[in-house]
Amino acid sequence: MDTKDISEEQYRLLIKQLREKAQEAGGLGDVAAEKKCQNAASRLEAWLEDGMAGPCPVEPADYDLDAAQQGTEAQPPDDQPGEATLEKRLADVEKALEKGEFVEARSLNEILEARPELEKYPHLKNRAEDLKHQIRSAIQLETSKILQAAHEASAAGNSEKALSLYQEVLRLDPGNELATEGKQGVRGTLTPITLTDAELNNLTAGLKTRKDLTRLGDAIDKVEVLVAEGRAPERLTELMPEALAEYEKMRVRDGDLTTMMRFGDLEARIKAKDEIAEKVASGHQTIFNPTLNKDQVAFEVLQEANTLLNDASVDTAEHELQRAKDYLPEHPETAKDRLVKAIDRPLDDQHKNALKSMLSNVEKQIALKEKAEAIIGKAADADDETESYRLHLQADAIFPHTLSVKTNLVLLALAAENETVNLIEAKVSAARRKLDDVDLILEGKEARDGYEHARSLARDAGKAAARWPR
Repeated sequence: MDTKDISEEQYRLLIKQLREKAQEAGGLGDVAAEKKCQNAASRLEAWLEDGMAGPCPVEPADYDLDAAQQGTEAQPPDDQPGEATLEKRLADVEKALEKGEFVEARSLNEILEARPELEKYPHLKNRAEDLKHQIRSAIQLETSKILQAAHEASAAGNSEKALSLYQEVLRLDPGNELATEGKQGVRGTLTPITLTDAELNNLTAGLKTRKDLTRLGDAIDKVEVLVAEGRAPERLTELMPEALAEYEKMRVRDGDLTTMMRFGDLEARIKAKDEIAEKVASGHQTIFNPTLNKDQVAFEVLQEANTLLNDASVDTAEHELQRAKDYLPEHPETAKDRLVKAIDRPLDDQHKNALKSMLSNVEKQIALKEKAEAIIGKAADADDETESYRLHLQADAIFPHTLSVKTNLVLLALAAENETVNLIEAKVSAARRKLDDVDLILEGKEARDGYEHARSLARDAGKAAARWPR
């Protein structure tokens, strides 16, 4: 069949089926088939995690599987780090709301609600919905207070303060009509600006700057007021189109960086941190953060990027450690594959060392498992059931986590017990018959030989009993 026609959900089903077949093969004592199916499931899972890049590494037909015949209903994936991440994001929203950072809380919650994996966790989706209503109510209450203060400032003739308050309302609620009308009204009452040469030069420099987003934005705001009043010098109006375009580009670029910094995976956060560090090194003063809807000091953003990167490193390492543990103790080879891939990722050294420590322990488990499997191989060539049972017990003592060995031990114990009991009974019966024959012979060499033969048979019975594994 053409594996290109198989959906990701169907591949997840194949992984589940391969693991079931591995367990079934193990139960039948087929170690080779067990390992083959388990390795295939691991390869397929890794391929899915890498974004299904390149051809599928597993052909379903080779394992008597047909994904095309499976239902397309999505199954829970074997690897689901999403819930923990979503929980953490919800905690970030709640923290921002508690601190009164309503714009950040709203932005974080909107990003969270847009994530498709939220649909998998109804309890988290409900929390996000509740938070949305809480944020909306908090913003309504806050904007009402600020609007009241703005109206009072305007009525008292304090136009500068009123304008600042109306702008704060619009930051919280960009579509607020009362704040928009109030801002327009207040601007008409502001004292006309008269520019000195120094102020004109400062505005010119502000429109030309490309390393201080805040200064560029302030210059644009002031020149827009001058343009609205018809008093903007020509040299400023000529600079405005390019300044506006660059301002928007800078905000978009900075927005992409801070979004990656906050919500990207480990590799994306490293890239964002490095680019932010380059901005700081090249003299950028501020970076726009769309989550907060404001400019931040560039060095502070870099500090936050480092903190968030460390958090991602911790989360990734903990996740990979737990996923490796999920394969233990039965499948240390799969745990090793997982750990080796994780160690290759750009984790913090401390977190990478934790993975290496676990890998060292896993490799010891693999060595024990291989030693046990070698003994099981000898058991296949054993002369009798009792010897096979003894070797299986030895293998189980070395690596007591193989289901097929556990299953075989039960069957072999019964077979070995029957074999031993039958052998002992046969030897004892033969010894008794020989003694009965000797009793008819009172003396002489024939009698002595008979007794010796009977004793030999009794010793054989003792040896048979002594062979029972202890």
